[in-house]
Amino acid sequence: GGIAKGYMADQLKEYLLGEGVTSAIINLGGNVLTIGEKPDGTSFNIGIQKPFDKQNATITSVQVKDSSVVTSGSYERYFKLGDTIYHHILNTETGYPCDNGLLSVTILSKESIDGDALSTACFTLGLEEGQKLIESLEDIDAIFVTDDYEIIDNPRECYIDGCWNKENEEDYLTEIQNLYDAGYKFIITPGFKFETAIYNAQEKYTDAKFIILDGSPNDGKDNYVVANNT
Repeated sequence: GGIAKGYMADQLKEYLLGEGVTSAIINLGGNVLTIGEKPDGTSFNIGIQKPFDKQNATITSVQVKDSSVVTSGSYERYFKLGDTIYHHILNTETGYPCDNGLLSVTILSKESIDGDALSTACFTLGLEEGQKLIESLEDIDAIFVTDDYEIIDNPRECYIDGCWNKENEEDYLTEIQNLYDAGYKFIITPGFKFETAIYNAQEKYTDAKFIILDGSPNDGKDNYVVANNT
């Protein structure tokens, strides 16, 4: 199908937006595209299929809002001859199925057509070159699953756009939780509004880096950087 499903998903989203739909999931099988967020304001939780396991068995999941999640893998269309699996993603140089240590590649992007193209491209490139391609692109993230079921993702940098308008610390911490669950490892946040909540978040998510705008240092914790808001 190439990019056909991605194109159709984007067109469906455009149509639904035109009809006034503000919250929805479009699922075309391997291509998931979300409209907005869940009615309660939280992120959609999208499961990533565990390769060669039963249908709907997940190996991990991602939290997304108004985003596309597209997966290409060797486990849906294949046959086995002897000990060799022949799947549908081909090495363009040999004409045989790609054999590069990957089972699947999932792309997170704004538009589904981009995810369609990049998931296949990254699978054929392999882990190292696929990661290099993703790192060269803006607003694109990837999750690679290797043939020993290791999950390798690309950490993301983000800015919490909505946190300036949060009414209380509980809502602020929910926003932090959603971003962390979605794979963000660099969280840029204002420090003047919910100082206690920021301290609590830093203590809980020790492997994330908090960049605090106009904030104050955090009592000896080392996972922060104070930056002036310019």
